[in-house]
Amino acid sequence: MAEADISMNMEHVCCAICLDMLHDPVTIPCGHSYCVNCITHFWDQDDRRRSCCPQCRRSFDVRPELNRNTILAGLVEKLWKSGNCPPKSPPPSDSVGCDACRGNILPAVKSCLVCLASYCELHVQPHFESPAFKKHKLVAPCKRLQEKICSVHDRLYEFYCRTDQACVCYLCTMGEHEGHDILTAENARAEKGEELRSLGRTLNQGIQQREKVSQDLKKTVKNIKCSAQEASGEVERTSTELLASIKRRHSEVMEFLKAQEKTELRGAEGLLERVEMEIADLRKTAADLEKTLETNDHIDFLQSYLFLNHPSVPQAFDVPIPNHKATFKKVIKFVSKLQKILENICGTHMSNILETETNIPETPLSVIPEPKTRKDFLHYSCYLTLDSAPGHPNLCVCEGGRAVEWVAGASSGSVWPQMNCREGLTGRCYWEAQWSGSGICTVGLTEGRESRGLAVKSGFGRDTLSWGLDCFQLSCVFRHGNDNVTVVTPRAANTVGVYLDHRAGILSFYSVSDKMTLLHRAHACFTQPLYPGFGFWANAWQIGTDSVLFGRSALTSEKGHMSVKLLNL
Repeated sequence: MAEADISMNMEHVCCAICLDMLHDPVTIPCGHSYCVNCITHFWDQDDRRRSCCPQCRRSFDVRPELNRNTILAGLVEKLWKSGNCPPKSPPPSDSVGCDACRGNILPAVKSCLVCLASYCELHVQPHFESPAFKKHKLVAPCKRLQEKICSVHDRLYEFYCRTDQACVCYLCTMGEHEGHDILTAENARAEKGEELRSLGRTLNQGIQQREKVSQDLKKTVKNIKCSAQEASGEVERTSTELLASIKRRHSEVMEFLKAQEKTELRGAEGLLERVEMEIADLRKTAADLEKTLETNDHIDFLQSYLFLNHPSVPQAFDVPIPNHKATFKKVIKFVSKLQKILENICGTHMSNILETETNIPETPLSVIPEPKTRKDFLHYSCYLTLDSAPGHPNLCVCEGGRAVEWVAGASSGSVWPQMNCREGLTGRCYWEAQWSGSGICTVGLTEGRESRGLAVKSGFGRDTLSWGLDCFQLSCVFRHGNDNVTVVTPRAANTVGVYLDHRAGILSFYSVSDKMTLLHRAHACFTQPLYPGFGFWANAWQIGTDSVLFGRSALTSEKGHMSVKLLNL
């Protein structure tokens, strides 16, 4: 029954101003109750001389005296203790919630770096009114206030360590970061802000340059389309006229053949008629002769013979027959010759058309852009294998030529503990390697098969025909010839991805984790295939000068064990 009474009175213990559970409830003369801070703030914001009730709008000539409502205060306290208070409703996802609100959480308007809390417009008022909060620093609402606290000393970050590239508190500057290059957060902000502004100016210049190139390319594309359309129209018109001309010539030849046919037929048909008439006369005479020869009576035979029309003996028929084939063969010959001439002309001119080259100068924008995500890089993945016979006694190839182990020890100083792959890379290629152990790994490449022996003697990146990335725990050093570039990484680059665009002359090293972090990008003019490889050094060499770090003494370390394996992509 007690729980029923509590739920029944729940609507009576909420403030009509903040819509939250009453906090220090007070009652005004009209009978309505509010949080003391809510009604005070409401009346302070009222520009009228007299006050009024926010609910019933009853006005008072003089601001009423606020008296604590002990009954409601006790009921609210009982609700909190019983656990039946309404749950907090989260603020909008795009805003910071007030840490002082209970129930309906209002959006915060300020965050306090001393209290490490965010306050709405109502609950932030004590910071403006009470002298106890005058030294508190208020900033715009911040969602990640706890990230501004040192996890070791539980103090607010106030300084920036330039040496370790990290935010530190006051106690950190006297302990772990003592002797480091320390700046105040304000000075570090100004310094980094200037770097970002400089970078922004550089980016804007790059954007402007590329926008100009983009505009020029758009004009070029438009001109190409217009020129192509114009050429297509001209070709279509010329081809139509050429076909029409051929059809006209075809009609003329066909009409000539028909006329020639009529002429030849007229002569041949006249001669045929004459020959057929002679054949009929000769057959009639031959029939009469045959009939006379068949007469049995001698007197009848002689009488018939006297009345018989004696034809002359026919001469040999020698009428010249016209050679019709000569005329038509001549026409066929010339037509065939015309066909070959036209085909040769068309072939010659078509070759000239197809062999026409458009010289477009290559610009950096004409190069295929470098991939951005690991998924994009994997389109260019390649399969590599290490040399089966390592050239150093401390190296051991395993996992079918996909991994190599190194155990440091006394060895000859004539060669460095390095290992090359069999495959030479050209075109666009991507591969990844993962290293582990107590030492430094070098991911390198050499140009040309012959230069691999030079790299073994001098080390990756110590000449002009090789490139190397020395991987430390929290930094990397890129080396090529006389160039040494140090790259600080937020975490150990245990997995390194290498992207090569041989034709464009781009070689990029990435730290591979949940995202691709560019470590260094080099530009060169490659003329031969590049052979990947690895080198190994001990942690002791990280101390001292560069001559100690990469001198001959580095080959005789007594401690160190590392392994590198090529990842299957």
